[in-house]
Amino acid sequence: GLLVGGIKIPMGTSKFSLGSTGGLLLTALVIAHFGRIGKLSMKVDTEALSELLPSPIRCLFISSTRDNHAFTEGHGYAIKRSFEASGFVFSDYTLLDGQNETQAKELIDGADLIILAGGHVPTQNRFFTHIRLRTLLNDFSGIILGISAGSMNSADTVYVQPEEEGESIDPDFIR
Repeated sequence: GLLVGGIKIPMGTSKFSLGSTGGLLLTALVIAHFGRIGKLSMKVDTEALSELLPSPIRCLFISSTRDNHAFTEGHGYAIKRSFEASGFVFSDYTLLDGQNETQAKELIDGADLIILAGGHVPTQNRFFTHIRLRTLLNDFSGIILGISAGSMNSADTVYVQPEEEGESIDPDFIR
């Protein structure tokens, strides 16, 4: 995706590129369309996942930002519809962001499945730190699914590609 985003595309007398985010998005769309890279399948094994999850599922979708509830709702419910289209049934599907962050422990304790949203890695990392997510997950025995930034912020060490304007030249930007 980063390579695709760096390709300079001629347009008239100038050139443009998709950038890292656009390149990753285009690559993801192509992979999603074909469902594989060579012999490697990119599809979730819904049969195996359904054996691990109870039915119906109590799901907690943890946002990548605490302040943009409209974004969280749009992204969170799109993920829910994808699961439902694959045959999964929910008894509860809760979004966790700044509106209900004080209930984070109770929401985590009541979930079978936690989905960590994708988004801007540093913004999400600040939110995860703010709610003390790592500590809250210590006793969680369900399944955690990380999407993009969500999976990156689950790791101990990650290199973060600058995404937003000015991050690449900001000496305080932590990669």
